[in-house]
Amino acid sequence: MHLPDDGWSRGSTVALLGLGAAVMVDLGRRERGGAYLVAAVQAGLWAEGVTEVLKAAVGRARPVLYTDAAVAAAGDKESLRSFPSGHTLAAFSLASAVTAEAGKFRPREQPLIGVLTYGGATLSGLSRMYNNAHWASDVVAGAALGYGAAVETERHLHR
Repeated sequence: MHLPDDGWSRGSTVALLGLGAAVMVDLGRRERGGAYLVAAVQAGLWAEGVTEVLKAAVGRARPVLYTDAAVAAAGDKESLRSFPSGHTLAAFSLASAVTAEAGKFRPREQPLIGVLTYGGATLSGLSRMYNNAHWASDVVAGAALGYGAAVETERHLHR
């Protein structure tokens, strides 16, 4: 897709994934890091499935189609797959899963882990709006669905 990109979108997503991986690796050496990995992967897979179904069903135009870059973006089928924000959904599912698992195994460090992971997820969503890839409602829906994916994953993992 031809969208303006100042590096924030990719950078924040990569940073969040890197942070999540570092937390899982660090905790895996000490305690039950496998639980972090399982929760994050399951939440991410659920989130990806929901994203693809909704994007296909809704077919919402991206904000870039209302800018000077509309001509370049108009021919791209991804220009009609704005809702929900998949980057934000994935970022919030990862943040929620890692933070929830931290509460079980590292309760003293959970607030810091939550601030870092949710902060990164928020930056990912904001960057998607800044780059005209998503409307605010796409990002809010992505965040809510990502959080829901992680909550549901946690509920099934710890029955």
